[in-house]
Amino acid sequence: MHWTAAKIDAVELIYALKASSAINNGNIDIAELVTLFETIFQLDLKESYHKFTDITNRKKEIPVFLNKLTNALLRWITDKMGL
Repeated sequence: MHWTAAKIDAVELIYALKASSAINNGNIDIAELVTLFETIFQLDLKESYHKFTDITNRKKEIPVFLNKLTNALLRWITDKMGL
């Protein structure tokens, strides 16, 4: 499998998974999550902390990728349910 979105999107998702305690009840370091993503998606995220800083410095919309995921899921549900 290959990650085809932007690297900063992967970092946003990693931090969201950590913050939500969605993996190991939150008992996992960011570095472990980064390594996991790098392995699963054949990705290089060496600058993940700097990318996270870029995310936190956004002015308008901070969770850009998470909002994109939410909107995509809602569209998919709407299409599948015929709403």
